[in-house]
Amino acid sequence: MKKLLLVLSVILFTSCNNSCSEKKEISNDSFEEFLGNLEKSGNLYQINAASESSESIKTGLQLLMEQFGPLNEDKVKTLFQLEIESLKRLDTITLGKTSEVFSGDTTNVRGRRCGTYDLSDSTALKAFSDGSRMVMPNILPRTYFVPVEFHVVNSDKNAWTPTLSDLKEQISILNQYFLEIKIIFYISKTTTHSNKKWAKAFRTSKGNTIFDNNYRDMVNNIKWDNPSAMHVYINQNIKVLGQATLPFENPEYQTKFDHILISTHSLKNRIDPISGYQMQGKTLVHEVGHFLGLLHTFHSKSNKWDCDNLNYNGCNSPGDYVRDTPPQRYCHFHGCGKCINNMGKDCENEADCLTCNTCAFDVTPDDVNNLMGYNPDDCIDSFTPDQYARMQKYFLRNRGYLISQVENLFSI
Repeated sequence: MKKLLLVLSVILFTSCNNSCSEKKEISNDSFEEFLGNLEKSGNLYQINAASESSESIKTGLQLLMEQFGPLNEDKVKTLFQLEIESLKRLDTITLGKTSEVFSGDTTNVRGRRCGTYDLSDSTALKAFSDGSRMVMPNILPRTYFVPVEFHVVNSDKNAWTPTLSDLKEQISILNQYFLEIKIIFYISKTTTHSNKKWAKAFRTSKGNTIFDNNYRDMVNNIKWDNPSAMHVYINQNIKVLGQATLPFENPEYQTKFDHILISTHSLKNRIDPISGYQMQGKTLVHEVGHFLGLLHTFHSKSNKWDCDNLNYNGCNSPGDYVRDTPPQRYCHFHGCGKCINNMGKDCENEADCLTCNTCAFDVTPDDVNNLMGYNPDDCIDSFTPDQYARMQKYFLRNRGYLISQVENLFSI
């Protein structure tokens, strides 16, 4: 990667031919023209497919300079913003009558219990479901730094409290999975609170009405230092491992109720008292996935049944609106290689159980290792390329306010 960036740096200075002097003004139309030229060159597909080669990036950079002349930081900022603005024009996001940010509790799921509830089918969910990546971040990569404020809530002062070292380790785990889309999280502030009612508070709701007064009281009374940081509450006695708001169809977008909440028990080396699993700090990774627009891999348009119930069916299209995650009938939470739920086998026959393929029409086994599933931490370890593409777009379009600093990975 370093060699490629060095080559790109040299290109910025040496590859601009005479056409650079005939540069066009940067606008929506000229940027669309650039994308058209990139497509004609045969390199747009490589970049969109998240399988970009050094040659496709090199060609993209050359075409960019032929279109707009020698690059400088102001030009790059404008080009990035044009692509982000194009994302904003892709769909009209409105709160549908049947759409809910939270629609029920999953507290009876015995393994990974996430309290972020999937939504009914809507226009917003369909956004960014094609799996294509953005062009500018691949041609001219940049790293985005995102501040995180942790709010630790215990029942009393004698309860176990994560140390700064514990929280740094959690951030390190988070960064391990988001460097792929050039996001680096860092701790900007931590606060600690002792309150028995707050320690067990989590969001229980129907539609957009929050019924848990303890939760509402906690959020309203814990002060935020930076409203533009990503706020993570770590509560001692909540019944779910985590919850997060989504970046769409969220009437509380960019308010104090737009945040992430995880259990103290989800931190690395802690034991989840309900499942008995030793945790590895991946709950926050899962919840940040939601915060950046991902649904569960077993997503179903109907929330009538809990995901481990035999009547639940996540096989039907469109699933989680991500192309490269296989359809999945149920949530898995017994670990890799175990294709059962609390009602018995959840696959069509014994052979299917060996590959854990729960949707008979699909030949691809369930992605039991996916971070947006419910399997234990020692089993889940990956996002798919299309999941990364979806998160990248939602991050830059809907969560761009989080960015505190941008570092160019190229020279101008």
